Amino acid sequence: GHEFHYSSILEQPDAGLAQVFDADGAPVAQSGSRRGHVTGTFFHLITGEET
Repeated sequence: GHEFHYSSILEQPDAGLAQVFDADGAPVAQSGSRRGHVTGTFFHLITGEET
């Protein structure tokens, strides 16, 4: 199974991590942030391309 966790961004002083879009192509505003070499995300990256 999967355990879900919830959180909220109260303020966003750091640089955005990535431009993220939902399945309909609409932008997702709060996707995560980065500060130096540290990142935090609110999404799972799934790609259909082979690596």
